[in-house]
Amino acid sequence: MVNMKSYEKNLGSSSSIEKVLAETYIENPEELKILSIEKHDFATNGVPILVTRLHRQITELERLPSVSEFMDYYADYSLEKRNSSLAKREFLRYAAFKGYLGLVRDLHFFMVLKESELFEDVILDEELDLYGKMDIIVRNQGTTMGIQLFAGGKLDIDEKLKNANRMKTIQSGFEDYYFPLYNDYVSTQRIELKSGRSIELYSHEAARHIAQVMISENPYKYSAPIDPPKYVVPDIPVHNPAGDSAEWDIRHSLLFAGELEMFKSRYDIVSLLAKGITVHLLCEEELGIEHPSLNMHVLAVIPEQVIIIDGVFETGTYNRLEHLGMTSTFNHQQYIIEHAPLNNHLIVNAGAGSGKTTTMVSRIMFLLNTDDSINPEDIVMITFTREAADNMRKKIMEALEIRFRSTKDDKYLTWLERAMEMRIMTIDAFSRYLFQSVGSIDGWGQDVKVTSYIYKREEIFREEFSRFLNGCNEKDYNHLLELKDYDLFKFLAQIYEEIEKKGHSLGKPYLQWDVSQDNLRLDTLVRTAKSVIPDTYKRMETKKLESNEATLADLKRKVGELRDNLEPGRLNHPIKYLFVDEFQDTDDAQIDLVSTIVEKLGARLFAVGDIKQSIYRFRGANSTAFRVLEDKLGKANIDTSSFALNTNYRTDGHLLDWMEDIFDSWRNGEERYLPQEVDSKGRNIGRLTPYKKKASSKTAPIHRVKHRKLNAFLEEHIESLYRDLWEGHELRERGDNRSLAILVRENWQVKEIGRVLEKMRLKEGSGESIAYELSVDGNLFASKSAKDVLILINALRLEDNPEGYFALLQTPFIAGDFDLTQLVSLEGDKEKLLEAIQQFFRAVAADWVFDAQRELRFEPAMKVLYGILMKVEIEGNLKGVEQSHEIIRYRKNLSKLLSEAHKTLGQAADDIQLLYEWLKIQVATNRNTDEADIMENLDKDIIRVMTVHKAKGLEFHTVLLPYTGLPFIKSNDQKNKVIIHDGEQSDEPKVTLKYNWPGVTEPLLTDEFESADQLEVTETVREEARLLYVAMTRAEKKLSVILPATRKKSLCWADLLERSDGR
Repeated sequence: MVNMKSYEKNLGSSSSIEKVLAETYIENPEELKILSIEKHDFATNGVPILVTRLHRQITELERLPSVSEFMDYYADYSLEKRNSSLAKREFLRYAAFKGYLGLVRDLHFFMVLKESELFEDVILDEELDLYGKMDIIVRNQGTTMGIQLFAGGKLDIDEKLKNANRMKTIQSGFEDYYFPLYNDYVSTQRIELKSGRSIELYSHEAARHIAQVMISENPYKYSAPIDPPKYVVPDIPVHNPAGDSAEWDIRHSLLFAGELEMFKSRYDIVSLLAKGITVHLLCEEELGIEHPSLNMHVLAVIPEQVIIIDGVFETGTYNRLEHLGMTSTFNHQQYIIEHAPLNNHLIVNAGAGSGKTTTMVSRIMFLLNTDDSINPEDIVMITFTREAADNMRKKIMEALEIRFRSTKDDKYLTWLERAMEMRIMTIDAFSRYLFQSVGSIDGWGQDVKVTSYIYKREEIFREEFSRFLNGCNEKDYNHLLELKDYDLFKFLAQIYEEIEKKGHSLGKPYLQWDVSQDNLRLDTLVRTAKSVIPDTYKRMETKKLESNEATLADLKRKVGELRDNLEPGRLNHPIKYLFVDEFQDTDDAQIDLVSTIVEKLGARLFAVGDIKQSIYRFRGANSTAFRVLEDKLGKANIDTSSFALNTNYRTDGHLLDWMEDIFDSWRNGEERYLPQEVDSKGRNIGRLTPYKKKASSKTAPIHRVKHRKLNAFLEEHIESLYRDLWEGHELRERGDNRSLAILVRENWQVKEIGRVLEKMRLKEGSGESIAYELSVDGNLFASKSAKDVLILINALRLEDNPEGYFALLQTPFIAGDFDLTQLVSLEGDKEKLLEAIQQFFRAVAADWVFDAQRELRFEPAMKVLYGILMKVEIEGNLKGVEQSHEIIRYRKNLSKLLSEAHKTLGQAADDIQLLYEWLKIQVATNRNTDEADIMENLDKDIIRVMTVHKAKGLEFHTVLLPYTGLPFIKSNDQKNKVIIHDGEQSDEPKVTLKYNWPGVTEPLLTDEFESADQLEVTETVREEARLLYVAMTRAEKKLSVILPATRKKSLCWADLLERSDGR
């Protein structure tokens, strides 16, 4: 808690704070560089540490610092005794700048409340601020209330409440009041700055409002969290143990198995926990203390006593640990992995729901506590998605928060701050980071820009094809004239992308091309591709170097090619430990990248994944990634230690056993749909064992439905599942984590289910009883948000353009309904049209459009657009959007669109014309970028509809698989096809082709295509089995599968399930 008397003295008064702001606050410091910053880099992780640092600086200065002083103080402290780049320092100054006003606004209101003399006590409590998410606490006449302040409006309260409860780690026991700055209860206090602009603070009138709220009912007072607390940490006093002091040699963990009284006689649990020690206690009864660092496991039979400190034990003890794991809730697999020797390279095969995230975080805590040479920034973690990276950083910071609160040890606070700088990133972001560090060796500069080059490639294709056409013989010339340019260039691009996807370089001579001995037309096409594609590649490489640009494929492939130049001294910070999540989804180039880092930089590896969940083969992922990695490291004489996690914490025991019977038949069948996983003793380690108790009955989740009755059945069945899920309102009020997910294979199936749900939602009498959310892959630039932003930018870039203004009228950026009939009488007169629309803009307070156009003459486009998004209220103007979460997604998509533009275009995004041209192309063609994630904003009772790929890593109470009868391989597939495989005569990769030549009845095939296609079909079926495995293992309590009424002859999910012995 802050020392209140000295703190009030240092702050002076509310007017003193106002004076500091008026004289020193700058909205946009000129010296601050504009950086591309991810949300988690500052918003999620930086603010709690900013609170601590501002309090300390106020204490040191005995006054409130200016924003510039705080920016420098925060950056200096964070980078103390460490060499760091200018970019990192600027980022830290930026984080301090962004947080300063909100923190000072809270301090100002604290003083306002004190000065009002309406309260018996007004308190700033740093711990409750950090962990209870309360900015100020007020007391009056026996009532205590926490206040959560934020610079938003009433519409933001629900989201603020959800986020606060998600991040709370302690519960206060009294009511919380969520008080937005902008509200319709009281006015704000405006402070004029030297720049001529102004900022707003909470007013003295707001203090009277708080006093009234304390004694009356208010919808924004909350006496209990939405979700139950994760834990409540007791206030543990630190003192010396009364008995044996052996525990003071422990650095990370203590495992004790034996009689509880023996443990008590030797160890002081309070002292252990106060030191930050993780305690694994396996005894005949519970200890009676709850603490996040205490893991209690009750044993039916007391074993011979086992004591292990920091995971160090003799070889013979392993069998005893394994026995303890088999006879209690203790997970010996997680324990062994967490405590593996520091120098070991770990390969972990973690089954669905087996706690791999927990294991990785525990391993990182072990490394920090036992390896004196490292800090959090020495650890690099590669994840598959940004969401996974955000979640991992959050989990690490939560673990550090727990230890800081338990120990009050500053080292945990320091690590908490430095965790902001941990390189937790996607594989693409990590490739870019390495590429920028070593790319200059091959001609690229460190500020290399990432771009797609799709359109430039097509332009070069055309030029190189014309050159080839002019130089080819008459037969080839006549054959090529039979093809449409569009179809030919599309196929050439398909070949190009398939080669890149496999990680092969088009500039290398080892790539082989299959031939067609029997068909001259196809032979012509092969010769065309062999010439045009490599020549296009060479010209593109030259252009990329000239413009210092690269594609994502370049980043991954080129880093591998630069392995001889990849040295520790070339990185701005060493990589001592490398964690790779979801390793089963890496491609050959990424596998080579990981092995190169381990070999060349000496990083210690932790690679984790599940080979049964390798579902990105269509992107080039290698389903044998673990074996390939071990082979590569073995050739470099680097030993690895393999482990398995196969205790499932997610799924009900009966349901899991039912699924595993099916999976076993896939593992053991002749086709080997799933890989067999055995340990050194020949035991099946692929089958998951349930942690959760088995339900009292086992229900078959199979339903057989005729195709023509499917939609009608779905309506009834979804309603039934939904009703069963939330039977009784008491469950909702308790905040039970219940959810229904409908999982499908493709995007069009998501939309089809959406039509079924919309019909249900609009059904007479249903009202708002059905709420659903559709997650479509790669839909950002096809969304309404993207189209509306494109219209907005077009209207801003073309002043006095009635067509642009008219289109803008149809977007939610403009309120009100414009009377179109008044335009008819104007007969297309441009001046009169402009005048009518402009008058309407002013009438509905949309003259910001004209202000923005004037600002664009001297301000960067991105700044102007961000300003518009902050100022314009769009929520009430969204037509046809009725579900609240859709409004949230629309708003978040707007921000993500601008973020994508800045990341792709860099400073060029500040040119309104270049920005418009880029966005126009993205809206027309980009179907790879996902919409903004709103999962944390979704109510628990919403129905989630998504592809299995989107559901990866998620879990749901109930899962429905509706479309199992749709074929994933069509026997009469007429699509052109490219398959790259190892040639029949050598191990060199070979390009084989199938092409549907116009006027020819049968597709044309190169000589080895059929054999390559047979292998491709086998691998496709196996990937579909893995995809179905992922879909089924998302379920916690219930899985419902709809099969066609009659058995399908085509290859489909239903066929895989019908073939299993476990149905």
